[in-house]
Amino acid sequence: MLKRFLKILRLASRDYAHEWQMSVCFVLALAAVLGPMLVLFGLKFGIVGGMVQALVEDPHNREIRPVGSGRYSQQWLDALAARDEVSFLVPRTRSIAASMELQGPANKRILRVELIPSAAGDPLLPPGMRPPMGHTGLILSANAAGKLGVQAGDTVDGSIARRFQGRKERAHLQLTVAAIAPPGAFARDGAFVSLQLLNALEDYRDG
Repeated sequence: MLKRFLKILRLASRDYAHEWQMSVCFVLALAAVLGPMLVLFGLKFGIVGGMVQALVEDPHNREIRPVGSGRYSQQWLDALAARDEVSFLVPRTRSIAASMELQGPANKRILRVELIPSAAGDPLLPPGMRPPMGHTGLILSANAAGKLGVQAGDTVDGSIARRFQGRKERAHLQLTVAAIAPPGAFARDGAFVSLQLLNALEDYRDG
């Protein structure tokens, strides 16, 4: 068996050397076919695969926001959160109530930020970062923290205005910056706050 294999190998080598021009053409043709296939394979499982994985893992791409407003009971929200395809749910207040003006302790600039309700298990926040609790804490986006010049542990002055019984009124709150969210969590000027604080702000604006 071994002698037969060596004989076949010797004859094939001699035939390859005798027809070297044709053999070189066969090798080049094979390389021309396999080359693009290897490039496409690398793109599929390299760059393209990495981009697809990044899109799937980014919580922003899996977030569903309502396009309209409505009133929903706590029982309805609990039933929606219990569904298998829902990993995190937090209700939002009206958009007019989800904003606040902030001012840092050493910065005269007043910045209007968007308020994002947050709770435990928020996928927009890094693992291990505790969500804001109560009415006095918030997590600033990196963009907002840079403009206000504040860091975790600083205190900012938050204010909201309303028109009540024909008069303009403004209330001030001393809020503690619990943490700074990474840039990928929220790209605009924003602050993660508790639902309790959002409800309180909405109640104040409603009088």
